[in-house]
Amino acid sequence: MVKLLRENSLLLFFLAIMIAVSIAMPEYIARYPEMVEWRTIIALAGLLVITTAIRESNYFHHIAHDVVKHVKTERGIAIFIIFFSAFLSTFLTNDVALFITIPLLIEFSRVIKNELTKIAIFSAIAVNSASLLTPIGNPQNLFIWHRWGISFISFIVQMFPLFLLMMALLLVTTFISFPPAMLRIQEKIAEKYDRRLFSISLILLIFFIVLTQYNMEEYAILPIIIFYAVLYPSTIKNTDWLLIALFIIMFIDFSMLEIFLSAFISFPSSNGSIFLLSAMLSQVMSNVPSAIFVSNFSSNWKMILYGVNVGGNGVIIASMANIIAMRLMKNRKAWMDFHKYSIPFLLISTLLAFILIESGLW
Repeated sequence: MVKLLRENSLLLFFLAIMIAVSIAMPEYIARYPEMVEWRTIIALAGLLVITTAIRESNYFHHIAHDVVKHVKTERGIAIFIIFFSAFLSTFLTNDVALFITIPLLIEFSRVIKNELTKIAIFSAIAVNSASLLTPIGNPQNLFIWHRWGISFISFIVQMFPLFLLMMALLLVTTFISFPPAMLRIQEKIAEKYDRRLFSISLILLIFFIVLTQYNMEEYAILPIIIFYAVLYPSTIKNTDWLLIALFIIMFIDFSMLEIFLSAFISFPSSNGSIFLLSAMLSQVMSNVPSAIFVSNFSSNWKMILYGVNVGGNGVIIASMANIIAMRLMKNRKAWMDFHKYSIPFLLISTLLAFILIESGLW
């Protein structure tokens, strides 16, 4: 029980906030269901179930075994996972990218003795940084894209300078943070895998991702759960359902925070000020609610996007991707070490972006 409570301390923290708010403002309790982004919850549940099945197939262990035959250094593995995560996030969204790369990273940890927790942290930073390039890279981009009716190409053109800055900073910090130390191979690395379960789950993953792009995920979630419950019940049992509960409670807490802040915040009009406000609010209420909140008071969509995307790094609640990455690792060290790298990355990227914005170059 103590271990369970320790592993879910963030869930308990947000649950305590929701209980306190409910006692203080009971008139809002009836509105709680409408505060939850149910499409996001459904998409998250589907991805969790399918990627749990992929992990249970043990096929990623087989892939990890093959990769370490060709990549010999810790820096090589880091670059492979981090920039593969960044690449996937530009068209699969930042959350989906992590559901693919973090389970793969976990299997690397079973093949080699090197500490890989830091790679998971940098993978979260990578998807936050790279996903800003396209309208479909993350939820806040998708929201702004639809709200202002920006063309796909125009969106990429406007975001490209910030993308270059973030990728350059990510590359430099990756080289500095990961030494070219040789990989230390575990003695026992060959394990059996279920090719059938992996193949079916991979097809379902692709199918489910396509459906989420067209907002049709609710039609697939129940059949997917039934399929695994009947044929692979251990998948349903081992799915991290408490992560779903955490996000439901966070949606409620952040919506209540938005109601509270709207009475106290006065909104600036300059580019740099809107950028900084969006980035700072992301540290308090996460970047997706921050994008929605600031958009109600400013039409400067480019600076809002710059702010909430840069602000996705920093504290762990600044982006759902951060929580997903650390939760999937199931390693308390990852939670403890996260801010040692994410906050300096946030401060440096915010400073550089602010200088370029204020200089008029962007």
